[in-house]
Amino acid sequence: MLAHKRLQRRAGLLALFALVSVSTTGCFLLWEDDSPSEVTRDFWNAARDGNQEMVEALSVNHFDDMDLDSDDTEIRSISIGSAEIDGDEAEVETLLEGLAEDRELEIEFKTALVKRDGDWFVEMEETTGRLVGAVLGEMASELGEAISEGLAEAMEGFGEELAEGMEELSEALQEAAEDMKEDRDNR
Repeated sequence: MLAHKRLQRRAGLLALFALVSVSTTGCFLLWEDDSPSEVTRDFWNAARDGNQEMVEALSVNHFDDMDLDSDDTEIRSISIGSAEIDGDEAEVETLLEGLAEDRELEIEFKTALVKRDGDWFVEMEETTGRLVGAVLGEMASELGEAISEGLAEAMEGFGEELAEGMEELSEALQEAAEDMKEDRDNR
């Protein structure tokens, strides 16, 4: 039951995927002076606020007909870490915290960016792949923890039952030994 609840909780994280998916059309704004970290921050703030136009302007390789609005998911906090830049590509450490189906969520991954004509843009295909991977990793971790807890509880119960059974066996063996001694003494 615990594993089911945790999986259900993390399934809400997948709703976050819909939050960052956008349509294929969009305009490109010039963000010439913005670093990958600033573009990442602006992108995730726009996604949190449901500003699809800004999300499209700050990203490339959009998805068709996806909606940013999600009643089940709310991003409450966006933390942007360090950026690793390699030529025209960059990765920015990203931590999203919030709610998914009324449950706390925390997803850590790297937002992928590409530089086009001197401007940085979030690379949607790579970023959503990483986001989904992080969500699935969290779900697997939660499932592993639930299984581990379930096994620990089962083993604890088994250990207690085994101890009780051993005690009963010991008492029965003592009684049998006493009965055998009595029988020998009575002969």
